[in-house]
Amino acid sequence: MEIELKARVSNFSPIERNLKKLGARYIGVKRQIDTYFLPIGQPYKKYRGRVLRIRYDALSGQARLELHVPKNAYAAQEYEVAISNYRTARTILEKMKFRPEFVIDKRRRVYRKGQLEIVLDTVKRLGKFIEVELEGTDTQKNRKRITDFMLKLGVKRKDFIIGIHYNRMMLKVLKKKYAYF
Repeated sequence: MEIELKARVSNFSPIERNLKKLGARYIGVKRQIDTYFLPIGQPYKKYRGRVLRIRYDALSGQARLELHVPKNAYAAQEYEVAISNYRTARTILEKMKFRPEFVIDKRRRVYRKGQLEIVLDTVKRLGKFIEVELEGTDTQKNRKRITDFMLKLGVKRKDFIIGIHYNRMMLKVLKKKYAYF
């Protein structure tokens, strides 16, 4: 299970300085292009909150089919499988009556500190964000661990975004009520 906390930021420089001070290891850069799919003619309420997408890493050329099932505002169960051909996977989904709804295009700078993954995201049409993620059991202890680390990085609690992911933010930008199932 993935537990994460996101925050909107205006400048990555102070966060990167704090990451270095705290001993976080720089992993590298990713450019992820996420295409979100919606089932045609399916009632939204039945699957509300679930996300089906193809994530393509433009730098590595790798792609995955992903289904995210939210457990609460902090955690989601993720099901992922590598795919060798993005276009074929997209065609399969379309033939199964899923339509591409929108794309999230982001550039990620990835850091690691112990079990925590820290990503600095620049997301087209949405802005700059930091995410701190942890794979594990969704407990108050793990939520506190993520929150405390975010605060150590200098991120203000008022900038935390809890329970709202990029797909929901994009819906607002596109003025759409639902685009996930």
